[in-house]
Amino acid sequence: ISDVAGILTAAVGLFVLAGWAFDVPLMKSVLPGLVTMKANTAACFALIGFSLWSLQIKRINKRSFRIPGRLCAAVVASIGALTLYEYLSGNNLGLDQLLFKEQAGAVFTASPGRMALITAFNFFLTGAALLSLDIKTRRGYYPSQLLAATGGFVTLSALCGYIYGVSGFYGGVSAYTAMALHTTIAFILLCFGLLFARPDKGLSGVITSSSFGGIMMRRLLWVIIAVPMVSGWLRLQGERAVLYDSQFGVTLMVIVNVVLLTVIIWWN
Repeated sequence: ISDVAGILTAAVGLFVLAGWAFDVPLMKSVLPGLVTMKANTAACFALIGFSLWSLQIKRINKRSFRIPGRLCAAVVASIGALTLYEYLSGNNLGLDQLLFKEQAGAVFTASPGRMALITAFNFFLTGAALLSLDIKTRRGYYPSQLLAATGGFVTLSALCGYIYGVSGFYGGVSAYTAMALHTTIAFILLCFGLLFARPDKGLSGVITSSSFGGIMMRRLLWVIIAVPMVSGWLRLQGERAVLYDSQFGVTLMVIVNVVLLTVIIWWN
């Protein structure tokens, strides 16, 4: 799972870089009218995907994989940190237009070529997660998994923003660049791959175990995420179609969530 996630993440980055190189708009933004994945973002995905692939258990003991993998993770974390500094300080360090030039006035783009604030934050988290992949605290926690989970929740909020049409959740406000749709998908792959880079340790060890807790978690985790998202989307579509008012929609959504989750827990 982690191997494939690394390869797919790198492939997304290379695909978008090709879109910038040959100026193919759909390769940069998926659909017309959506924000583009910036060239820096695509390059970071290519680097961090390679890093995740290189730092798998079966490769990390080889210097030819370990050193380049960690170097790529450090570069990505540094780019994320420097972009955060650009946002917070208002200074332009020249990173944004380093690879390809983007014209002013691009959709949901505060500064041409600059990745979204939440994209930079996620790159900092995931780069740091790869650098701390085998570090364990005294209490038995793995910081890399906590960092990956944090990045995953940030990405999930952006995905909900796209599903429900709320631009504020993926950064689509005037002061910041928005996170692109395929950036969101690539981060979900990346964070998922990071969580399972060490499948027998920490939180991943619980999920992959043959214990009753592990079996229950594998069956219920995806349901807990999917059911509220789908029922929320259906409620929103009903309200937009003026089939019922907001109060009725909230009540209906709560009832559907309770019934479905109860049935699934009973089945387990």
